[in-house]
Amino acid sequence: MKRVFALLMALCAAIQTTAFAANAPFSDVPEDAWYASAVRWCAENGLMNGTGGGKFSPDADVSRAMAAAVLYRAAGSPLITRTALPPDVSDSAWYRDAAAWALESGVLSAAGGRFAGDAAISRETLAQALWISVGRPAAGTAAPYADAAQIQNKDAAAWARSVGLMNGVNGNRFAPNTYTSRAMLATILQRLDSLGETGRETMLTMKINGTPVAVDWADNESVTALRERVGKGTITVETSMYGGFEQVGSLGASLPRNDVQTRTEPGDIVLYSGNQIVVFYGSNTWAYTRLGKIRDMSAQELKKLLGNDGVTLTISLD
Repeated sequence: MKRVFALLMALCAAIQTTAFAANAPFSDVPEDAWYASAVRWCAENGLMNGTGGGKFSPDADVSRAMAAAVLYRAAGSPLITRTALPPDVSDSAWYRDAAAWALESGVLSAAGGRFAGDAAISRETLAQALWISVGRPAAGTAAPYADAAQIQNKDAAAWARSVGLMNGVNGNRFAPNTYTSRAMLATILQRLDSLGETGRETMLTMKINGTPVAVDWADNESVTALRERVGKGTITVETSMYGGFEQVGSLGASLPRNDVQTRTEPGDIVLYSGNQIVVFYGSNTWAYTRLGKIRDMSAQELKKLLGNDGVTLTISLD
């Protein structure tokens, strides 16, 4: 796992384009942004720099060329024996050796005879490249993604999830063809710092009236902000039963929100009005921000656990 951490440190460092003082502010990173603490942490540790003009470019995608260059450097810039390269990688390309190594080692591949260095690297390709680079470790016991049928390399995706690098998005989906932003990469690196020697992340956990429940947390800014809050101390929420289908209670502070009209199911955990956490044992349709979903419990079990007054939610890091 230390090797993984070193790898991601190199990945962050390689995405820089302009040096800056570690404590310099970024004009495009608001203090209350969900990724602000991760960006600040990377900056303070000299892991990610700005992109020029005092900007961090948090929404910019990580490209295939960037990923190849970083993984190549992390491997110690080994001797390159491959001479034949795709026609879109010129001899003067800044990532030429990295592309040759990536193709030679199998970390990345050329599709349709092109390396496509300027193209954004997909989540699945990034997960696979990292997984191959660290020796194809065991995938762990992470719960399957809802879109597992769309994932080509299930071992790489499961590994990325099991060590906490990439969680589910938009309802427990891996979204293999979407991309990773610089902001998300900074967050991944900060998460990686919390990994212990066992390779397990400090997990966000929930108890309902003292009973632990297994939750597949969403990979979004709301959960990131929730994790940061819980990192300062366990959150206890006294909830109220509403409508015969949910328990709702105040988090005591607002989280970032991205409300979408949603038809909920038993076990869904959502954010309402930015500061209310809602756990469903029934169903409802409203505009919510998804936080996660309780797994491995039937609708009947959830109703027994949640369908009464006086429910207490305890959210902590374990």
